[in-house]
Amino acid sequence: MSSPSNRGAASVEPGPAASPADALGGYHRPLSRRHRVESDLRLNLVSMIDVVFLLFMYFLLTANFTLGEEVFLIDVPQSKQAGFDDPFELPDRPLSVRIATIGPGPGDCSIRIDLPGLEPTPDFESLYRRLIDHQVRPGNLTGLFMPDNPIHIVPTAGTRWEHAVEALNACLRADYTSVRLIQPGS
Repeated sequence: MSSPSNRGAASVEPGPAASPADALGGYHRPLSRRHRVESDLRLNLVSMIDVVFLLFMYFLLTANFTLGEEVFLIDVPQSKQAGFDDPFELPDRPLSVRIATIGPGPGDCSIRIDLPGLEPTPDFESLYRRLIDHQVRPGNLTGLFMPDNPIHIVPTAGTRWEHAVEALNACLRADYTSVRLIQPGS
């Protein structure tokens, strides 16, 4: 049996000079993966935060922030008939009747309806007949204008008042319901 003092002398305790590299004559063998120091595996958080910030900026700038589909209230004109409206129906263009005084007498005026191919009418009775001929009625289905089609009476700046009123009366006598006297010169 050995004594406690012998046991300590016989064994070599590795100290600072007794490393495995000293035992191999100064050759340092790389450590295995499980013996490597964990300080080499640290993540750099500053770089990770920079990358996350750049991705956030990219998605923020490329995002489309438009409003979704919404309901808008609009005023739709009410139908005049119980049936369906014609989607190709054009709005009523006003028919213009131009009046110009050309002399001192009561019948000295020029009356022109703004329709292609129509010559000026000589008097207010012929204006009345032309308006009746171009109106859609039960006896005349080939007419161009409905009774509620707007008619604008447009006198020139020098037209006498009696001529403008006679044209207005001829339109009303022909049963047109939307007749307006437009200010001279407009």
